[in-house]
Amino acid sequence: MEKVFLKVPKGSGNYIYLGDLNNNGISEENEFQLSAYDGEYILITIPTEKLYPVIALKANTRWKIDLNRIITGENFWAKIFKPISTETFFRIEENGKDPQTGNIYLLRLSKFLNDSTTINGSQLFQNDLNIFQNSNELSFRFRFTQRKSLNQFRGGIENGFFRERGLRIKFKMIEEISNQTEFINQIDNLISPLTTNRSRLVTRNNLSSDFSYRPQRNIEIGFKIETGISE
Repeated sequence: MEKVFLKVPKGSGNYIYLGDLNNNGISEENEFQLSAYDGEYILITIPTEKLYPVIALKANTRWKIDLNRIITGENFWAKIFKPISTETFFRIEENGKDPQTGNIYLLRLSKFLNDSTTINGSQLFQNDLNIFQNSNELSFRFRFTQRKSLNQFRGGIENGFFRERGLRIKFKMIEEISNQTEFINQIDNLISPLTTNRSRLVTRNNLSSDFSYRPQRNIEIGFKIETGISE
């Protein structure tokens, strides 16, 4: 795939052209800069004339476990574990030119996201751990999400890594007032060729608290406080 900057009427694009910074007569990606208002270029991705036989795979699986439906009895351990439920999701996408098709179809993950054979691919894993999920009085959710990606362009390879960890607490303060408080920690990294300006190492922390007041069934008033930092 090749990234191409297409000129559009000024103000309707996302990028501006800074000029031929290295005097090589070629418009390169690092010579375009994001612009909020006066952009006159948009970025599109098109196939090059080089074609390869590829193998493509998309697969996903989802597992949900509710211990309240599995555990019977009312003893001490049953009361501790019955409120717990989990949901796990795993998705794989791989498009590459590995000549050994069994490596892909048999899900040999060590052969995935390979710099030499993968054209584009991603792996997403998400797990939710819930406590008292169906309770209106008090519930907790712990979430872990991780995504790895690799994209091969004409100008080089981009490797991406994203991770999110979060805690959400929902509870009822009084009959009419409830609160949902959530803390999220994110890591968003991208390694790209030197000729681009897309490389980043970003860490985010975000805390939000949402109060909800429902005096009647058909009336709800909300008030949300949010703060965060991104480095």
